[in-house]
Amino acid sequence: MKIKDSVAINSINNDNNNLCIDFFMRKNKTFGYQEYRKDPENISEWYRIGNYDYKVFFK
Repeated sequence: MKIKDSVAINSINNDNNNLCIDFFMRKNKTFGYQEYRKDPENISEWYRIGNYDYKVFFK
């Protein structure tokens, strides 16, 4: 997954492989995360379900 102006540093899926959280680092060296899901009828695409990418975390 790619968040604008950032690089994914880790991605964690649940046991059913239908929910995912991506952790990323922005160009300004802050961190964030975003939550995604994948529907059983369309397993080829992930959909953003959270709206967390605006939150900022520092190391």
